[in-house]
Amino acid sequence: MSYAQTTQSTSAPQQQPREPIRPLPAQTAAAIVAEVLVPLIARGLIIRRRRVVGVLARLDADRRATSLLRRVRAAHGPGPVLLKLPRRRLALVLTSADARSVLDATPDPFTPATLEKRAALSRFEPHGVLISPAQLRPPRRAFNEQALETGHPVHSFGAALAARIDSEVDGMVRRADAGGELSWSEFQRTFNRVVRGVVLGDAAAGDEELSEQLDALRGDANWGYLLPRRRLLRERFRRRLSNYLEHPDPGALSGHIAHGQDGSSVVQQAVEQVPQWLFAFDAAGIASFATLALLATHDAERRTARAEVAEAARETTEAPTELPFMRACVLETLRLWPTTPAILRDTTSETAWPSGQLPRLSGVLIFAPLLHREPELQPDPDSFSPARWLDGGGVQEAPDMALMPFSGGPGRCPGRELVLLVTSQLLAGVLARSEPELTGRLAGRLQPGRPLPGTLDHFQLQLRLRPTGS
Repeated sequence: MSYAQTTQSTSAPQQQPREPIRPLPAQTAAAIVAEVLVPLIARGLIIRRRRVVGVLARLDADRRATSLLRRVRAAHGPGPVLLKLPRRRLALVLTSADARSVLDATPDPFTPATLEKRAALSRFEPHGVLISPAQLRPPRRAFNEQALETGHPVHSFGAALAARIDSEVDGMVRRADAGGELSWSEFQRTFNRVVRGVVLGDAAAGDEELSEQLDALRGDANWGYLLPRRRLLRERFRRRLSNYLEHPDPGALSGHIAHGQDGSSVVQQAVEQVPQWLFAFDAAGIASFATLALLATHDAERRTARAEVAEAARETTEAPTELPFMRACVLETLRLWPTTPAILRDTTSETAWPSGQLPRLSGVLIFAPLLHREPELQPDPDSFSPARWLDGGGVQEAPDMALMPFSGGPGRCPGRELVLLVTSQLLAGVLARSEPELTGRLAGRLQPGRPLPGTLDHFQLQLRLRPTGS
């Protein structure tokens, strides 16, 4: 069956179109390559390149790309529109309805195991669920969901996680006060300690070499097929990771996944999937630091978040409180500056669209910044407004707004809830101990009352943390 016959879309035609989607004119296609694709690739799809991010932020590249795609939509219709690239067909999704349709139809006919992802991720997680073939995807996805407790706002080892975060944040705030500021480098160092401890346990928390090895492999992955594989480095990383998984910590994910399962089997599965967890948490660190910067400049939201943290501190339960407003702050930051700006799929069969037929093995690109700041879908899209994520006191992801900070549909990130738990607890720890103040050249750019930039250089964020004495 064709895609149009099996998927509901607000723009779906009454009859299946029979003509293929016509490629965009050469001049328009060249502009999209220059303004959308080149910046996406240059900044690093797997790990951010610091200098490139700085240049793109000065150009406000995502705002420029979004403006271009809106002009293309106005001139050529709701799409999708087709780019004919060397040895590649790429369809660009231009509407929220079509984006949701693609995500809801994952993995068939829209597989996340795209040509580009296989080239990149196979360097450090060749058996990861994201690039798994169709027959192997369900059991690997199930392993991830069971370990990460997908769908549960507070993980079963949330108390141990919160205690670990609390200790690390206390040290970070003390160092920031002594040193005068909190830079991205220091924040990332602390965040990586938290992540290694959460995933692998106390023994791994201080193992910076493990993260350095993974970062080196991710740096190579930015180049896809263009660089030779560093097999020795990958094997050293794999052995180091296996050592922690073979000796699971009962207060970490390593202990959680080992409990009640066959030792050799679970270690093998974990070695294949855990690199993705460590990799994905890097984006969570960026989002956390940017959220802290926004809370430092937005007094009303900071007061609301601090009141929520104070109320949670009065709870007598052992498990951490969900902190819905703090989670909404993180989600709002991800709406403004999605850490995964390009959501990619490949078609496993021919699909039908209002604009025409898209052949099998075509690429599909959802450019998240375009949809995250749609004025027609939400008020004041360039402002920091966490309340848009709250519904009846809980956190929601409104599908009608096409907000996809963790992708969506069956391919949605299985670690969404765990990431929000870690980030919200970390931010809560900072606010409980200090009054953050954004300093440096970006302080004036993130103030309420003015449009927030389309591209943020998180490397340049600097904060002063003044201890509250609490």
